[in-house]
Amino acid sequence: MNVAEILQCIESKTGHKLRGSGHSYSGLCPAHKDKNPSFSISQSNTGTILMHCHAGCTFEEICNSLNIDSKKLFSIKSRKDRVHLSR
Repeated sequence: MNVAEILQCIESKTGHKLRGSGHSYSGLCPAHKDKNPSFSISQSNTGTILMHCHAGCTFEEICNSLNIDSKKLFSIKSRKDRVHLSR
Protein backbone atom coordinates (compact mmCIF):
# COMPACT_ATOMS: atom_id res chain seq x y z
CA MET A 1 0.00 0.00 0.00
CA ASN A 2 1.32 3.46 -0.83
CA VAL A 3 0.59 7.00 0.33
CA ALA A 4 -1.62 7.79 -2.68
CA GLU A 5 -3.90 4.82 -1.87
CA ILE A 6 -4.15 5.85 1.77
CA LEU A 7 -4.88 9.47 0.81
CA GLN A 8 -7.80 8.20 -1.27
CA CYS A 9 -9.09 6.20 1.71
CA ILE A 10 -8.80 9.21 4.02
CA GLU A 11 -10.49 11.55 1.55
CA SER A 12 -13.35 9.05 1.13
CA LYS A 13 -13.72 8.70 4.90
CA THR A 14 -13.52 12.40 5.82
CA GLY A 15 -14.93 13.97 2.64
CA HIS A 16 -11.97 16.38 2.57
CA LYS A 17 -8.80 16.47 0.51
CA LEU A 18 -5.50 16.52 2.40
CA ARG A 19 -3.01 19.31 1.75
CA GLY A 20 0.42 18.37 0.53
CA SER A 21 3.75 19.96 1.29
CA GLY A 22 6.77 18.16 -0.11
CA HIS A 23 6.44 14.48 0.79
CA SER A 24 3.96 14.98 3.64
CA TYR A 25 0.25 15.73 3.85
CA SER A 26 -2.06 17.05 6.54
CA GLY A 27 -5.79 17.18 7.03
CA LEU A 28 -8.70 15.86 9.03
CA CYS A 29 -8.12 12.70 11.02
CA PRO A 30 -10.20 9.74 9.81
CA ALA A 31 -10.34 8.19 13.30
CA HIS A 32 -12.34 10.90 15.06
CA LYS A 33 -14.72 13.76 14.27
CA ASP A 34 -12.31 16.49 13.34
CA LYS A 35 -13.07 20.14 12.60
CA ASN A 36 -9.45 21.32 12.52
CA PRO A 37 -6.70 19.42 10.68
CA SER A 38 -4.91 17.28 13.24
CA PHE A 39 -3.64 14.45 11.04
CA SER A 40 -0.36 14.10 9.16
CA ILE A 41 0.95 11.41 6.83
CA SER A 42 4.27 10.95 5.04
CA GLN A 43 6.45 8.23 3.60
CA SER A 44 10.00 7.65 4.83
CA ASN A 45 13.02 7.04 2.62
CA THR A 46 12.68 3.31 3.37
CA GLY A 47 9.07 3.26 2.15
CA THR A 48 7.47 3.13 5.60
CA ILE A 49 4.24 5.11 5.78
CA LEU A 50 4.07 7.33 8.84
CA MET A 51 0.71 8.56 10.19
CA HIS A 52 0.11 10.71 13.24
CA CYS A 53 -2.94 12.30 14.84
CA HIS A 54 -1.94 15.36 16.86
CA ALA A 55 -5.25 15.14 18.76
CA GLY A 56 -4.27 11.78 20.28
CA CYS A 57 -5.66 8.96 18.13
CA THR A 58 -3.37 5.94 18.12
CA PHE A 59 -1.79 4.47 15.01
CA GLU A 60 -4.03 1.40 15.37
CA GLU A 61 -7.18 3.55 15.69
CA ILE A 62 -6.25 5.34 12.46
CA CYS A 63 -5.59 2.05 10.64
CA ASN A 64 -8.82 0.51 11.97
CA SER A 65 -10.88 3.52 10.88
CA LEU A 66 -9.54 3.05 7.34
CA ASN A 67 -9.82 -0.76 7.40
CA ILE A 68 -6.08 -1.01 6.74
CA ASP A 69 -3.79 -3.77 8.01
CA SER A 70 -0.99 -1.80 9.68
CA LYS A 71 1.59 -4.37 8.48
CA LYS A 72 0.94 -3.27 4.90
CA LEU A 73 2.27 0.19 5.72
CA PHE A 74 5.82 -1.06 6.19
CA SER A 75 7.86 -1.73 3.07
CA ILE A 76 9.70 -5.00 2.53
CA LYS A 77 12.99 -3.07 2.80
CA SER A 78 12.09 -1.59 6.20
CA ARG A 79 10.89 -4.99 7.47
CA LYS A 80 14.21 -6.56 6.42
CA ASP A 81 16.11 -3.74 8.14
CA ARG A 82 14.06 -4.20 11.31
CA VAL A 83 14.70 -7.97 11.33
CA HIS A 84 18.40 -7.39 10.70
CA LEU A 85 18.63 -4.86 13.55
CA SER A 86 16.88 -7.14 16.02
CA ARG A 87 19.41 -9.96 15.63
